[in-house]
Amino acid sequence: MNKFSKKLLSNRIWYNFVIVKFLKIKYVLKDNNYNSEYNSYNQGNWIQPYQDDSLAAYQSYNQKSSFTPVTLSWVINARAPEKLGKIDKLRDRIFGPPEDDPQDYKLILNNVTGVIQPGSLCAIMGASGAGKTTLLNILNFRDKSNLIIESDIRVNGRPVNLKKISQYSGYVKQNDIFIGTMTVKEWLTFQAFLRMGHSYSKEEKYDRVDEVIRQCNLIKAEDSYIGLGDTLKGISGGEKRRLAFATEIITNPPLLFCDEPTSGLDAYMAIGLVEVMAEQARLGKTIVCTIHQPSTQIYENFNVLCLLSEGQIAYLGPRSQAPSYFSNIGYNCPSNYNPADYFISILSIPSAYREEAVIGSQRICENFKQSSYQANILESLNMLHTNYYLENGDYDDETSGYNSSYFEQFKWLLWRNFINDIRTPVSSKILLIQVLFIGLFFGLIYLDLELDEKGVQNTTGLLFVTMMNVGFIFLFPILNVFIGEMPVFYRDQRDRLYSPLIYYLSKQVAELPKYLLMSFILITIIYWMANIRNDAGVYFSITFTFILMIQCSMSFAYLISVSTGNIEISTALAGPILIPLILFAGYFLNNDSTRAYFIWIKYLSWFYYTFEILMIELWTSYDFIPCSNPFNNVTTPGGTVLCKNARCFANGDAVLDQYAVKKVRFAMVEYRITYFADYFNESFGLFFPKIKAS
Repeated sequence: MNKFSKKLLSNRIWYNFVIVKFLKIKYVLKDNNYNSEYNSYNQGNWIQPYQDDSLAAYQSYNQKSSFTPVTLSWVINARAPEKLGKIDKLRDRIFGPPEDDPQDYKLILNNVTGVIQPGSLCAIMGASGAGKTTLLNILNFRDKSNLIIESDIRVNGRPVNLKKISQYSGYVKQNDIFIGTMTVKEWLTFQAFLRMGHSYSKEEKYDRVDEVIRQCNLIKAEDSYIGLGDTLKGISGGEKRRLAFATEIITNPPLLFCDEPTSGLDAYMAIGLVEVMAEQARLGKTIVCTIHQPSTQIYENFNVLCLLSEGQIAYLGPRSQAPSYFSNIGYNCPSNYNPADYFISILSIPSAYREEAVIGSQRICENFKQSSYQANILESLNMLHTNYYLENGDYDDETSGYNSSYFEQFKWLLWRNFINDIRTPVSSKILLIQVLFIGLFFGLIYLDLELDEKGVQNTTGLLFVTMMNVGFIFLFPILNVFIGEMPVFYRDQRDRLYSPLIYYLSKQVAELPKYLLMSFILITIIYWMANIRNDAGVYFSITFTFILMIQCSMSFAYLISVSTGNIEISTALAGPILIPLILFAGYFLNNDSTRAYFIWIKYLSWFYYTFEILMIELWTSYDFIPCSNPFNNVTTPGGTVLCKNARCFANGDAVLDQYAVKKVRFAMVEYRITYFADYFNESFGLFFPKIKAS
């Protein structure tokens, strides 16, 4: 290894090491700041609505249950900065943002306090813009959306942060996120083996999967594909929503958050899902969900109601007592009228008479602050914060890594990747057609090349155009597949299912056999049809070089897909980025002709190193290259006949000199390791800010 390549290798490895470490530190610091921000507001004077007498019936069951029942309590203030103009944004970039000015912020949640007991199925309701989703997201530490948050969120009286509450809770998102090629049972089995800890045996995990399938009424669909829209027919929307719920209860968490669980479902499916949730609440779990205008039958399945208006609590207490409470303050719900619709109608703020509606809403909220329900909340908060309880044991203060070993993660991720690839054969078939077409097309064009002065140009051109096509055809399929799985990846990272590194390695290993086979087919067809060189050693060396180049192209695909997170943007950017890398690879522009201020592009291009290696492997051992016609007669337009020496090469070294390729043996190993590690580290390093943003 020469001095330059040693320096290049050491500098690049050190650079990527520093970048990855910096991103890791940045991720940890942001996470800690985020958690401290969430727990900095109140010092302990707060939380809990009136508890329905029927909830006491669950206490005896809870003492026998396998989980610790939890009481969720909170006090929250949240505000959002007003939209800034372009001049203000430029000012903030140059001089930094000014000190906080209350007038520059919009109040989203205003001193929202509450408590939810075990056995509760709580519905957070309100008109659009009331703060329902914001409250739910803050309670489970997700998507703060640039809000300035002051909060004290506790479980059983103990302050929690993102890591701690993840031990207690599950979160069912409004949008269903699955790997559609898996069956319902396969999906839950994958979740069980990565979510459930080492204390459970293999048989117990399988039994838990069967139990959850029964609890969520998914028995008929357990062997059906989840589905990929029109591409692969799968289970219904209601079954998908129940599957999302089943995914979160696979570990039997005592606390569940659900964001609009019935949205997009018909009445029958929505009732079925809410009944499943109610059954889980009857087991002693605490379930909090946002819901928009439920039907009467759905509404009556909830036993706790939380009404929001303009970021304030309008009511928080037993659902059965809400009509009488509102009747006492002058709002009588008509008979045979859905109470949910009535409450939302009196709390909504129509734009036509906004001022009057805001005054009425403020009056309702002020009445609640003076009510016995609010007094019970404050009394319960004081009790919880001074004497927090844990009935059936305790949870660790910090998570101790993942629930499964790295080997277990790798095994199940590899299994999932293989299943997904086998059941979506369209991309593999298209890739095979491309490979066969390009191989046969190039093979016929360059059929039986002769090694003379023309053959030098033809063979070199064939190697380069093959390199270009290999780089392109193996890059774009990864962009589509990898970005398509990003929502699943980010969700799994929030749930700490597996390590990002293990996921990345499993994707590489799962994709490798397919791309190895395809590259082997392509190179074999072209190499022997064109009769590049009747030497098995050169054939395997060139094939291996192309395989390593494909690895670099795959890493580049991961890098650009993680950077953008969007298929259209990644596809649009890939071409313009690759063109300069190909231009400076040494074929279109001689290496000795590269201007000094562009030389850095050459060293960033894996095409440059690949072309250099291919040229060295092909031409190094050629001691003699025949010249078919050393003199060509050229007739000028004036009729003068000139004698011109043809461009002949004495041997392979002369060809390398012509293309300014330095004859360095083992360049393949040193450069390939450097650049494969480079793009690997860069694409893996970009996972950290993306995980935080998710």
